[in-house]
Amino acid sequence: METPTLNQINKIVFNFLNSKTPEVLVIRGKWGVGKTFAWNYLLNEAKRYTELEWNKEKRLENYSYVSLFGINDLKELKRTIFENTIPSISIGQENGEPNLETLGEMSGKLFKKYSSHLKLPEYFEKFNPFDTHSFNDSLPNFAINNQLICLDDIERKGKKLEVRDILGLVNHLKEEKECKIVLLLNDDEKGVKEIDKYREKVFDYEILFEPSCEESLEIAFNKYSFSEDVNGILKSSIRRLEIKNVRVIIKILRRFKPLAELLKNRHATIKLHSIEAFVLAMNSQLRSSNETIPPLSFLKETDFVIFNMSRNASSFLSDIPENKHQLDEWFDYVQKYGVECISPRTSPIFYYVNTGILENIIELKFNNWEHIIDTYNQNESFSATWDMIYNSFEFNEDDVVKELLQRAKNNIQIIESHRLNDACKFLEQINRKNEAKVLAEFYAKEVTDRDKLINDHQHILDVREPQGISSIFLNEFPFPNKGLEKELNLVEILYKFVNKSQPTIDQLNKLVLLSDDEFNNVINQISPRDLKIIWRESFKYYEDTKNAKGTILTTFCDRLKNTVKKMGRGEKIDEHRISYILGEQYE
Repeated sequence: METPTLNQINKIVFNFLNSKTPEVLVIRGKWGVGKTFAWNYLLNEAKRYTELEWNKEKRLENYSYVSLFGINDLKELKRTIFENTIPSISIGQENGEPNLETLGEMSGKLFKKYSSHLKLPEYFEKFNPFDTHSFNDSLPNFAINNQLICLDDIERKGKKLEVRDILGLVNHLKEEKECKIVLLLNDDEKGVKEIDKYREKVFDYEILFEPSCEESLEIAFNKYSFSEDVNGILKSSIRRLEIKNVRVIIKILRRFKPLAELLKNRHATIKLHSIEAFVLAMNSQLRSSNETIPPLSFLKETDFVIFNMSRNASSFLSDIPENKHQLDEWFDYVQKYGVECISPRTSPIFYYVNTGILENIIELKFNNWEHIIDTYNQNESFSATWDMIYNSFEFNEDDVVKELLQRAKNNIQIIESHRLNDACKFLEQINRKNEAKVLAEFYAKEVTDRDKLINDHQHILDVREPQGISSIFLNEFPFPNKGLEKELNLVEILYKFVNKSQPTIDQLNKLVLLSDDEFNNVINQISPRDLKIIWRESFKYYEDTKNAKGTILTTFCDRLKNTVKKMGRGEKIDEHRISYILGEQYE
């Protein structure tokens, strides 16, 4: 059977519904491909063009969708068809689901239509008010006539209901009741062969539904849609993962709705990576038995693995496949998709996918992320001044200095100290020392984040550069941080390494003078990921400044290394963690 495109299927369904001949249409496809969602989409599309003709000709005034899941006999099936009947005009509308109101309406119309043909006195004389089954069983025989019926999940019927009986009823409804019937069949389910025995007698049209990714997107986004930029990211992410299952896409879009509200006014970068992470996580959550897609647990635990590009970190994972080749495929899967969306910043999104709960921390994470992006953009704006110097001879000295000072002052609250230092050094090198002094004074006066000023200034003093801010601070402000320095606890001192603002000699000395138990207690309060940064930065700091720091920094690095080596319970995973922290220095 050839696979038609969605447009071709649309035309087939349109012609089927527009025809006056009672017929049976079969839509086949693999389980889970999204046949039910596709049928609802096709029905709504066809209704838009055929609704007037239906009303005019009094054809297919009613519609009933029935899942045969667990239905055990024909009486129950016919009764369910009747109970699920709604006016065709309600298809696709908010109130388009069957309920007690629609059942009452259908029953009222039925009574009105057939009351003149019934011998009511004789009927009620025999009527038993306690025998509701007999009464209910008789209604469908009158009610089901000249209507549209969709039967789904035939392969999941109850054990007592035979396939031949279902198809016998379908043929009866077509031939005797002038109905149009749509059957949705799973090709990879038991019972298909038995259905095939009757295909020539019962079926009029057969369609193989195997949608492309683009066709599935068209169906899904017809039901759920967001802003243009968000739709674009969602579609791009789904295409990259090659998701063709309409049902999976619709579940992704349905779950995305609460997250869409949180992302509405966020920076484009936050939207991009958050949506990418969400789609990736949802596809893993809905992977069913598809082992080529990594489980959600793998994604939640893999961010450090990806960023360090180390596949030996699999000992951290709680859901490791027996086949090592499978693990490599999972890494390739994520790296092909793009690793930028997997980070601690998007971790609340993975939590949301896993639990359905949007943590309050996600707002704080987004706010912090927004600040980082703004800081980066403002630093880039300041750095763009160097283009005037090194990309052209066009700009004269006064223009360059004026632009440099203006951009520095505009971004003074977030500008990184080394960037400002470079600017002051440049001004000194071209004999514009007054402007350098003005810039350093402005920096010391205007920065409202006093901790940042202390940390930046201490870093500059530690480096002892002969030019730049350090020389200006030393000459003009011998003790600019006096009275500002706050007392840091021991853990905060270590986190200065994480924040790239190295501790002072006095602060390091506090750590060095601790007893072994006290030092161990401090180190054990810090995660392996942060310990890795502390070790890397302290060792690098030692290499860069060992002549100036001497014994104190040497002692600190040795104690840190020896303490980390003793951490954990002696298990293999602890060995891996220690190796992860110390890197090449691990023996």
